[in-house]
Amino acid sequence: MNLLIYLEPLHELDNPFWHEAWLDFADRMAVSIRRRWPEARAVCITNRALAYARPQASFDVVVLDHTELVPRFGETALMVAGHWDAGGTEDSNNAMGTLLRARLGGFQPDVCVSFSPAPFLRTAFPEAPALFFEHGMVSRPPFPLTGYLDPFDIVRGSALVHLKDQVRTFRPTETEAAFVEEVRERYRIHIESGNRLTATVASWRKQFSRLVLLAGQFSNFYAFDCYAAKKTPLDLVLHTLDAVGPSVGVVVTEHPNHPFLNERMVDWLTASRPNFLWSADFNATTWRAASQWLIAGVDAVATVSSKVGLETLLWRKPLFVLGSSHLDAIADCHDLAELDAVCRQEWPVWKDAVLAWHLTRYTMPFDLLFETDLFCDRLELAIAQHRSGNRDAAFDVAFAPIDDIRRSYEATMTKYGAVADAQAVAEASEPVRQTAGRRDSSMRDLAAADAPAQTVETHRLTEQVANLQAQLDAVHTSNSWRLTAPLRAVSRIFGRRPSTSPAEPAAPASVVGAEPQREPEEIFPPEIDLGFYRERHEDLRSFSDEQLKAHYEQYGRGEGRLVSPAASRDGFIRLIRTIAPALEIGPFDRPILPRETTKFFDVQSRQELRKRAERLDDRDPDGVPHIDYVSATGDLSIVGDRFRLVVSSHAIEHQPDLVGHLQHVNRMLDAGGCYALLVPDCRYCFDHFLSPSNVGTVIDAHLEGQRVHRLASVIEHHALTTHNDSLRHWHGDHGHDGRSDVQRIRNAIAEWTAAAGGYIDVHAWQFTPDSFRQITATLHALGMIGLRPLRVYETPHGSNEFCAVLVRN
Repeated sequence: MNLLIYLEPLHELDNPFWHEAWLDFADRMAVSIRRRWPEARAVCITNRALAYARPQASFDVVVLDHTELVPRFGETALMVAGHWDAGGTEDSNNAMGTLLRARLGGFQPDVCVSFSPAPFLRTAFPEAPALFFEHGMVSRPPFPLTGYLDPFDIVRGSALVHLKDQVRTFRPTETEAAFVEEVRERYRIHIESGNRLTATVASWRKQFSRLVLLAGQFSNFYAFDCYAAKKTPLDLVLHTLDAVGPSVGVVVTEHPNHPFLNERMVDWLTASRPNFLWSADFNATTWRAASQWLIAGVDAVATVSSKVGLETLLWRKPLFVLGSSHLDAIADCHDLAELDAVCRQEWPVWKDAVLAWHLTRYTMPFDLLFETDLFCDRLELAIAQHRSGNRDAAFDVAFAPIDDIRRSYEATMTKYGAVADAQAVAEASEPVRQTAGRRDSSMRDLAAADAPAQTVETHRLTEQVANLQAQLDAVHTSNSWRLTAPLRAVSRIFGRRPSTSPAEPAAPASVVGAEPQREPEEIFPPEIDLGFYRERHEDLRSFSDEQLKAHYEQYGRGEGRLVSPAASRDGFIRLIRTIAPALEIGPFDRPILPRETTKFFDVQSRQELRKRAERLDDRDPDGVPHIDYVSATGDLSIVGDRFRLVVSSHAIEHQPDLVGHLQHVNRMLDAGGCYALLVPDCRYCFDHFLSPSNVGTVIDAHLEGQRVHRLASVIEHHALTTHNDSLRHWHGDHGHDGRSDVQRIRNAIAEWTAAAGGYIDVHAWQFTPDSFRQITATLHALGMIGLRPLRVYETPHGSNEFCAVLVRN
């Protein structure tokens, strides 16, 4: 795989280092492709200053200097950028293409990725697809860092514009729609109840009939200057203030990295335009991105091309585009004189479809994009669609399993204090909950409810205290499988008020609802729970038990319908959290089980894991628990304690000696203890083209004393695996079968030889629920392991994993 990265060489804003942050993303792209294809090469075209800024990188740097582009393609950097944004001309694209090919020598990219408009890439390399990378609709805390890979263009010609009709009629699955509403509700609660600007906006509510948020941008940049109705941010402010009239307050924000209002300008605007609303807190507010903390409190948003315009979809706020940009595809109007009429209109249903499309098809969290195979999968998809001439199909299926997308958002929500248990939050935030679903902001109601004697500052402080208490309470009442590390830290520091009297002994530390005396059969529901199946699926409500059994065997199993509450990851984890004491294998910074009743095993110490977390985005070093048992080789024999529960997630398939691993786990369990596992289903992950393992090869590996992976496993991993998009697999799109890829096989042999008997981390085994049940049952019947399969749940639709429970006799 040859990847060409075009990192804008122009000195935009007269700053040759302006795009320096993008070097990190280019680096992650290069690392990703080498992880998939060890012989891959990444070449980055950029300016001399950025080459200086990154003397050592995972990609090769080819310098294309600013002076080679200006004045050749335009008198200024802004003019050149605007020219490329408009598509260039045949002559300019040919000239730029010739320049690139000459500079790259014989390098022929398989895929090109650009961080800016670059129409010449398709001219220079017609055989290679061009993808355009930018931040997604959300990218600042408390939202996750996201990005997109657009096969069409950036901004003016992006997929949102090119596929407008298709996106507006997009129909999310039931699971996808539920995820979108969950994200919307959790962030609504978090931002409305945990917002230091709430009281400020509430006071403005009392002064004006409506509030408009003007999401500021900066000039001398093509994404503003080429699209704006007024050519400077100040002109846009003055235009908006005049257009809405004195009865409408205009809340003005600035780009957090490029403010344009100075103290004298603020004083002048405040004195001359009473409806100009600005606060110094905007630049001091959490994460210095005030707009996303203000949207909930206004009636509408006005902007030119800011991503805040896309965030109106999340908050169901009308959008006014002051000019013309890609946001035209979701704009309600361009004329602020129509503000009142637009605000009275019903929310268009198609906008919810656009939001669902963005969150499941377009805007990808960085942890999924760069810490899994997703980036490489998207490159392969782009190549296939380029060859078939069908770029429109790039977003036909979700970019990742919906459970993976949910977990990515949950991790960031909890990291920044957006509580994970919606029910607990709702109960703790009743005034907020009662306003859910209203189009008009709940902040208006908040302002009306203020007692006359209560000052704004008192209200703000009261709200902050209540919000912190609600978050702390949510931690202690939540059954969510991933609680936030920061809130756990707060709990440890401040403690909990005991529910018993001083004379009563405190209850032992345990999970809420823990029932240590229950038998495994009582804890884990049956694999086929007919009552649950009937209630879960509305179309089956009238079915008898016999009809339900027949329906599941004939249709439900193949459709991936949930037939047990424990078949989903979240449902399964809620159950295992009730068992203690427990051992969790490989927690990293996101342990599944509560720390108070759990010991942890890993191949690295806590200090090593913390250092690893510090090197990775969206990882929390403080989330790493104390590691009680450390073995660099994963040797469980060092564990000397006994437990009622052992847990592992996506670990068992990596064990070279599966029998030996299960024997070690059996030794650590009390009688009746459980080994709870989350296991990848080879039908819906990158192992799709590999056959499920059989008991004969499992026994053979044990008798041979296998301690590292066989050459066959390394070849299978490198040459025979495919994409890891489970939803695509569920829809029958299994990607490329690499059985005949000689180079990939040659690379696998070289890696195995170079390891010289050392450990290479690949899958040793491939399972389906049926094969896992058959293998473990046979091993138990042969007396080779003391664990028997108690429950092996079917894989739900859209997922790439199944849940299983082995129990010690």
